[in-house]
Amino acid sequence: MNILVTGGAGFIGSHLVDHLVQQRRRVVVLDNFSTGRKQFVHPRASLVRGSITSSQLVSKTLQRYHIGTIVHLAAQKNARYSVEQPLFDADQNIIGSLTLLEAARQQHVKRFVFASTGGIMYGRAKQVPTPETSPAQPQVPYAIAKRTVEQYLEFYQTVYGLSTIALRLSNVYGPRQDPAGEAGVVAIFLSQLLTGKIPAIYGSGKQTRDYVFVADVVTALSQAIDKPARGIYNIGTGKQTSVRQLYQQLNVLVPKPRSPRLAAAVPGDLAVSALQAATARRRLAWQSSTTLSAGLQITYRWFEQYYGSSARYL
Repeated sequence: MNILVTGGAGFIGSHLVDHLVQQRRRVVVLDNFSTGRKQFVHPRASLVRGSITSSQLVSKTLQRYHIGTIVHLAAQKNARYSVEQPLFDADQNIIGSLTLLEAARQQHVKRFVFASTGGIMYGRAKQVPTPETSPAQPQVPYAIAKRTVEQYLEFYQTVYGLSTIALRLSNVYGPRQDPAGEAGVVAIFLSQLLTGKIPAIYGSGKQTRDYVFVADVVTALSQAIDKPARGIYNIGTGKQTSVRQLYQQLNVLVPKPRSPRLAAAVPGDLAVSALQAATARRRLAWQSSTTLSAGLQITYRWFEQYYGSSARYL
């Protein structure tokens, strides 16, 4: 069964492709390189350069490579940018996803795995860690788009019999994350600390997030490919870490620790966020296994090696 990974040159996607190739699977990467990097693509993966919004390209790719499973990771990932540019966000995240789903139906793809979003999907949830049974309360176009695609997944599954699953990911971090294109706070802090800049903590810094290591997310995606489970699954650690606590852990890793600067709070920023992943543990046989401390050390070593500790940052 050949697997198409959209966004396979990006942060999570390239790690997944590495994992699948190591399993001796035939993998095809579809990426427009808006944020992905060619050097991250495994040399044994087939590479198609282009956009998921091109129905002709998508259909041709599925047919040419006899794709049986699609793992859809390509997206406009910046929630703040989606507020500024909701039309662009909808084009990439809704129309692009729908283009893939329609091509999957026409080309008789068997399985569709979708990377959705976690904490921001639930908004100000009453229960934290938050289970999938909590109501979705998307407040920004990025999360609205992800929820819309989840509903399309249900439609294509019910009406056309396409086997679909959505993984609501918490705050993913790790090697290869782009501090500019994906707005991951771990990547942002590390890039700034390694280049002599003063990182900013917005608001009190007491706001919490659920940080899950990319290797654990790759395991979840791999399980989602192989197991028959359908529906929506949270992927997170269930543990809350404040921005201040995160910064403190990163600050001790760098050669020249420094105090952060304080900035005004971001309007609408969630105060607390963490995901309950008990359903994934039961039905996908998945749970996070990397501690935050271990994951941050691995991430730091990669950033230091890849970018160096000079003032230059690509």
